[in-house]
Amino acid sequence: MINLLPPATQKKFTRRYYLRFFSFLFFGLALAVLIGAGLLVPSYFLARSEAVSAERYARAVEETVGLKEQSGATQETAMLAEQVKILSSFENVPVTAHALSEIERALPKNISLEAIRIQHGDSGEGTITVIGVSGSRADLLRFSEALKGNSFFNGVSVPVGQLVNETNVPFSFSFRFAIATP
Repeated sequence: MINLLPPATQKKFTRRYYLRFFSFLFFGLALAVLIGAGLLVPSYFLARSEAVSAERYARAVEETVGLKEQSGATQETAMLAEQVKILSSFENVPVTAHALSEIERALPKNISLEAIRIQHGDSGEGTITVIGVSGSRADLLRFSEALKGNSFFNGVSVPVGQLVNETNVPFSFSFRFAIATP
């Protein structure tokens, strides 16, 4: 294509073209920045309200934790008072302690007790159930004989069916006790 305009006019048109091009480009960028800022304003207010809400929630949680800590002390005191009440109403503590110490005294080294159940009757009498594992049949018989030799226990006998194994003998037997309360 051949341009027939004089060179001065050509330069004038070129300058006007670039001036208009950069003006529209600047106007378009300014418009994009304004639209972007306009779209960010609602996000700013939303984030601000979320921050205020989160702050209120944190304060409420702190107050709740503080109240729970204060009431926790009250609950702990109430639980301790209940435990004292239960322990003070349990009259058979000396009898139980005495029976356990007598069982411990008769216990050989190779016997492991898993449970001891004590059921109290009237005036220091009751039933004891002993459950455990003996290293050997001889240890179990020695334990049984030691309990029989104690004047506080009566009716001690190991069921014959529990004497089948020679080693690692599981056992469970019951007997009566009569301990004079102090």
